[in-house]
Amino acid sequence: MEVEPILAALGVEPFLRDTPARILNVHLRAATEMGDTAYGIIRDSVADKGFAPVPTMPPFDYDAVRDMVAQDTTLDIMTQRAADIDSDLMEELAPHIGRVLEYLKLKLPSVTIKTLTGDKPAEPSDTAVARFRRTWRVANRPLSVLEDMAAGIVTRNQVRDLVAMYPQLAQATQDMLVEELALAKARDPDISFSWPKEQAYRIFLENPKFGPGSEAFLEQVAQAQPPEAPRPRARPMGSEIAKQTATETEKREIG
Repeated sequence: MEVEPILAALGVEPFLRDTPARILNVHLRAATEMGDTAYGIIRDSVADKGFAPVPTMPPFDYDAVRDMVAQDTTLDIMTQRAADIDSDLMEELAPHIGRVLEYLKLKLPSVTIKTLTGDKPAEPSDTAVARFRRTWRVANRPLSVLEDMAAGIVTRNQVRDLVAMYPQLAQATQDMLVEELALAKARDPDISFSWPKEQAYRIFLENPKFGPGSEAFLEQVAQAQPPEAPRPRARPMGSEIAKQTATETEKREIG
């Protein structure tokens, strides 16, 4: 059972907060439509010669987030916090949540200063906090990496974060971008992008499939054949798990 799309829709924050909440049903449709949402961002970006608007970053309290990430979180505690996720699904989600949390702990800014009485912890720089803020954003909204790519502001660190925390989603969206670029090239052999836009695409495609500096994706684009039919809707990631966790009414809506 593939559950990464469910976590990608939920994010890890609900599992770290002390207040129990019903989180699954709220994000059920987002999980079932993850593939279509990702493809829509990519399709619109390739079709538009310009850039999408720069997304607004949500509020961020570094001290509160640091304390949440640093705490010990067991499967029982996470199950209590996710009030509408049954124990079987929680057991399947747990390794994915654990992977994200371990990565976040590694990325927490750690600063010490040497004093006469030994090393003392110090406040991280604004730059380090800003970098971790983006990592936290990827942990809770991984599609924000695609949105930043479409806006022309994606960074290599964001792509590395996506690959480390949501490897299936990273692979799927990289494949989508390669395919869409290939189709655009097949439709218009003379198509070109501004250097800033091409650079954003290159950054997104560098890791992990093609390797830093690789031109493999350009070869795929160059060898593309004209499409015989319009691309079908992207296969929704997580549709099967959504059906298994949905109510009867929601199952009819999902199809």
